[in-house]
Order: sequence, then structure tokens, then C-alpha cells
Amino acid sequence: MSAVESESANVTAFLKKLPALIEEAEYDELFGYQLDSKGDFYDENIARILLAKYLKANNGSLSEAETQLLNTLKWRAEFKPLLAAFSETHPTKFSELGVLTVDNAAAADEKIITWNLYGKMDDVKEIFSKEGDKFLRWRVGLMEQAIQLLKFDDPDNDYMVQVHDYKGVSMLRIDPDIRKVTKAIIHTFSSHYPEIMSRKFFVNVPSIMSWCYSVAKTFASPESRKKFMMISNGAGLASELGKTIPSEYGGKAGNLLSKQFVFNDSKSQVSPYAAYIIQQQISNELD
Repeated sequence: MSAVESESANVTAFLKKLPALIEEAEYDELFGYQLDSKGDFYDENIARILLAKYLKANNGSLSEAETQLLNTLKWRAEFKPLLAAFSETHPTKFSELGVLTVDNAAAADEKIITWNLYGKMDDVKEIFSKEGDKFLRWRVGLMEQAIQLLKFDDPDNDYMVQVHDYKGVSMLRIDPDIRKVTKAIIHTFSSHYPEIMSRKFFVNVPSIMSWCYSVAKTFASPESRKKFMMISNGAGLASELGKTIPSEYGGKAGNLLSKQFVFNDSKSQVSPYAAYIIQQQISNELD
């Protein structure tokens, strides 16, 4: 049996496990797509692609992939990440801390980028110690918006890039609250968003913040760690992502904010099942 045939057989075996996982989690939505084969929104091709991501993140271990997916479904049922992305109103100050960009002319799996701008935090201690939960919901919301722009059945656009920019970070010491919230965020993304990133860049990282990079690598799977790269000077990012990225990072496409993608201002729509889940969850909250 070839490697491709073996992977396909593993996905098929995983597919057969879905009914039990869905029943236990009491939830069947993943990244805006339905996993229940009896549902009106079910697409087996998409389901297989998503399951393959969980298998790849777990080095092909079906049991470990099952456990991770089950935990993700339970988390999505409780956390409601789609509401964080498309329904909730977040503190306006958070909008400066993260930017989503879309460049359809970019290389494969580099068309969607989320930019995390830690240097824009005027009071990191205030945000992380008193508004850590709100910040996490905002950050997850940004991630979910980016995922809705991916095309999982398109091999050129089924992954995204993430950039963590620490330029301007001026903390003289690392507060325990900051470490706690940072680890919670990293744990959330490494646990519930496997094989979504094609590459993850840490740029303009001051020595005092190098621990963030170390923590991120600790939580990541071996497969994910291969995608991490630290770049001391943000302008050097263009050598990795091309000249169509923002000028702050060595590109020629104008500044970052001029390239910002805003869902409410675009004609982009969420997947049909995501729209259904959002409406259902809003209705349940109103009851």
C-alpha cells in the first residue's frame, strides 16, 4: 500500500469514528463545516480534508487524532468561536492589535495572513491581567474570520500564514499574568487549530520576549514546529513572503493598514453551515 493509499485508508477509518465523537461532544461543526453525514450541510470531501489535518498533526495516530478532535468539538460547543468572529462586539482598542490581509496573487498557502501586533499594546499588563478572557475571544474571532477565507478543497489556499510582530514591545519585566494569558492563548490555538498554518513567523522579537517563541514551540506538534521561523528584523520578512506584503515588512504593497481586510466591508460570506450555527447560537442565547 502506497503512502497516499495508507493516508486515505486512515482518513476513512477516522470518518467512521465521527458519529460516536459527535454524539459524545453533542456538536458537529468544525471551522464552519458540518461533520455529521446525516446533516443538510455535510460535504464528505471537506470532512475528509479536515480529518486529514488532525491526523497529520498527530503523526497519523488515529487514537490521538480522535482525542484532539473530540476536545476541539467540545471546546467549540462551549466557547462558540463563530460568535466571537461574527457576532460579538470587542473592545475597540483590540482592533489595533491584529490585522487580517488577503492577497490572492500571493504564493500557495500564503494568501491569507493574520498579523499580531504586540507592540501596539499601550498597557499589556492591563489587557492581560484584567481583560485576558476578552482578548482571547477577540483573537480567536480574528482566527475564525481568516479561516472562513480559506478554501479547504483548494490546495493553493487551504493554509494561512501567521505573523507575530513584537516591534515596540517595551516591557522591562515579564509579569506572571502576562505569562499565564499568553500560555492560554498558545494552548488554545495549538490544541484546536491543527494544520491551519503553512508558516508562522516571529519578527522583531526583543530578547526579553524570546520566551514566547519557546513556549509556542513547546505546545506545538513536531510537524508544526518545522513551520516556525524567527526573524530579528521585520523588513526581512519579504525575503520569505515576497514583495507583495506590506512595506513595514520589506514589501512594496503600501502599509499594513492599507491592506487590512474587514469582513463587514467586503462581499465575502461565511460558509452556509457557519451562518446556520451563528444564527442558532444567537437564538439560543436570546431564549
